[in-house]
Amino acid sequence: MNRITPRWPASLAVAAGLALTALAPARAAELDLKQVPASARWVAHVDVDSLNQSAAGKFILQQIQQRPELKARVTVLKNLTGTDLTQDIHDIIAFGYEPGPDQNAAIIDGRFEKDKLLALLRMNSSLKESQADGRTIYDWIDAPAPAPGSHGPGAPGSHGNRGPRNFDRGGPEGMGGPGGPGGPGGPRRHFATFYNDHQIIIAGRREILDQALATLDGRADNLADAPGEQAAKVVSKITPNAYFGLYVIRFPDLPPDAPGAALLQKLDAGRLEIGQNGDEQFATLTLYTVDKRTAANLERMARGGLAFLDLIRDVRRPRRPLLPPAIATMLSDAQITATDTTVQASLNTPAQNVVDLMQWCVDQHHCFPPPPPAPGRRGPGRGHGDRPAPGQDSGPGNAGVESGRSPQPQSQPQGPQP
Repeated sequence: MNRITPRWPASLAVAAGLALTALAPARAAELDLKQVPASARWVAHVDVDSLNQSAAGKFILQQIQQRPELKARVTVLKNLTGTDLTQDIHDIIAFGYEPGPDQNAAIIDGRFEKDKLLALLRMNSSLKESQADGRTIYDWIDAPAPAPGSHGPGAPGSHGNRGPRNFDRGGPEGMGGPGGPGGPGGPRRHFATFYNDHQIIIAGRREILDQALATLDGRADNLADAPGEQAAKVVSKITPNAYFGLYVIRFPDLPPDAPGAALLQKLDAGRLEIGQNGDEQFATLTLYTVDKRTAANLERMARGGLAFLDLIRDVRRPRRPLLPPAIATMLSDAQITATDTTVQASLNTPAQNVVDLMQWCVDQHHCFPPPPPAPGRRGPGRGHGDRPAPGQDSGPGNAGVESGRSPQPQSQPQGPQP
């Protein structure tokens, strides 16, 4: 009898925790660089508790409560894992090395029900458990979700419920070429452990998991005590009240013919921080370049982008503006500066502007998908939200009317030809 592998991957709780980082009230925590290996090339941090207390976080939580389809997903995940993503995730630190899903790790701090998480993991037939230094290491493979229109589980031509195949193509650690575990478009291999009763570590490779454990145990150098000259430039001063931070200590080495490789070669390091001070939302992007010319060019490009947005901010599509109204104020609050080989873009604006921008995004169905249509009714137009009422904007099917052209006649179904 074939063992059925659940359609929801066993790492769903962790993945959802990373995706829904705008959740959870409790204690606030700044980025603790002692938890990050000194060899990391980038670090990302989400202080979920501080984010939840911000205007943006409260708006997202409100949207979840108001949208039954989102609220139901949170409830289902809680029933499966015991973790309420709106309350139980406090802090996430991620770090990595080279590009690729197998080159990073995450340390997730929260409240977990270990028994439920393990029960879900053990439904995955690929799960392996091993012991290392008194800890249990969990190793499993998640197959990617089937693309729309492709064969689903058990469908003809698919692997169905027979379990994953060809997982040995990546070697003992599961890192292979395209189609192998960890390869582009292939299944993902994960390694995880419970570091303590409130921290989970998950990584794409076993050696990265071991490095994270060694750092947390104090057996390896960390970014706080031994950052090195390059890292110190980027992470030596963490901005207070930043609920999100991304710190690129060294940009990845891409093949010369890879998209973006030429630009990345001109960048030395960078950082992005987003947070809230009182009623003010702030965001700061800093790029460290390899020479003054690159910094000057980036400054001109950024100023040009702001000027273009300012130019079109009053442009209107039929019955509505092209850009959200909040953009006008936010453009005047943005600043671009360049000093030597460093260029910085910063924004300090009332937090209500961000909420207004997010509300506009929701109204346009850009942030959250529209609710499913009622039975017997046609759903919204593809990518255009709800269908317009008579007299309102035409949908994509009426593009000819909007542009002043006569609509093309619709072909009528024909019967069998002789």
